[in-house]
This record gives sequence, C-alpha cells and structure tokens, in this order.
Amino acid sequence: MAMGPCMRLLVWQWGRFGVAPRLAGLLAEALCSLPHTEALLSLSRGAELLRSVAAPRCDLPVATYEGPASFAFRMATAPAALPRCSPTSRSA
Repeated sequence: MAMGPCMRLLVWQWGRFGVAPRLAGLLAEALCSLPHTEALLSLSRGAELLRSVAAPRCDLPVATYEGPASFAFRMATAPAALPRCSPTSRSA
C-alpha cells in the first residue's frame, strides 16, 4: 500500500534577482525526490526566474516590495497576510 507524503516542507526565497531563487527551486525539487516528502516553493512574484523558460513550479508566489514606500506598506500589511500562508488555507 502506497503512503502519501508524511513530511511537508516550505522552501522560500523572496529575492528577485540572482542565483538564490534558482537554488531554492532546485532545493525544493531535490526534496520532492525524497520518499514521503513534499516540498512547497515560495518565490517573489517579481523573481526574474519566474519569467524564464525553465521556471520552477511556484506553489506560493509572494508579492514583495520594490522600494522604500512598498516596503513600508508590506511591513504594515504583513500581519494580515500571514494567515493566508497557513497550510489549511490552501485549496486542494
């Protein structure tokens, strides 16, 4: 009898440029190859990687800030956004 995933992991990297989002995608992919493991990937909606041909599956895209004003807005609204990140809020 096949067992479903018994460990769920979240890999997040909210940088928009450079190699870090790519490494996070590769880490999530590698973790998914482990038995009984499910890895979810969260990247910034503005990540240049998501616009590439080889974009990874992004389970939880997050709108990040683009400057001082949007940073202040994100910090002020973060408490309201956090409940949406809980596993029970995901649709199956």
